[in-house]
Amino acid sequence: MKCLTKGFDKVANLDKDFTMTININSQVVEQDLKIKMKPINKDATQIIPSSASPVLKSKISFKIEKDFPFPINDPSEFTVNITLITLSP
Repeated sequence: MKCLTKGFDKVANLDKDFTMTININSQVVEQDLKIKMKPINKDATQIIPSSASPVLKSKISFKIEKDFPFPINDPSEFTVNITLITLSP
């Protein structure tokens, strides 16, 4: 299961701890899950291609900063959620 959240402030929230509230169908799940933001922020420097069809499956490549501090050994270690900004609420 993957949970999508509202975005975190990628500058102000660096190295901060967060507690989570899990709410499924208006029912709060009792838990003590905590997450921590990593102390650094790195961005993709390029997305190839720069545009793609929203209905046709296509491969997209991301180039990340040269000094990215963590190895990405398997595609499952890197996930991306893409939202069309002009249609986002």
